[in-house]
Amino acid sequence: MMADSTAELLDMADRIGLDRRHLQHAGTGREHFDICLSRRARAVAAGAVEITMRDMARMRRERRHT
Repeated sequence: MMADSTAELLDMADRIGLDRRHLQHAGTGREHFDICLSRRARAVAAGAVEITMRDMARMRRERRHT
């Protein structure tokens, strides 16, 4: 799971019951949580938008150039 900002990512993590200590690559363009399918379903129900791997790669490239 990734987001446009760290605050947004941590907010969603809190809403779906993820432990913040599992945040990977904190403070980088690769910042994310690995989540299981049941947490993914909870995230989507809480407003997360599912993206493709291609979308994720594009987002990471854009983060490197900002």
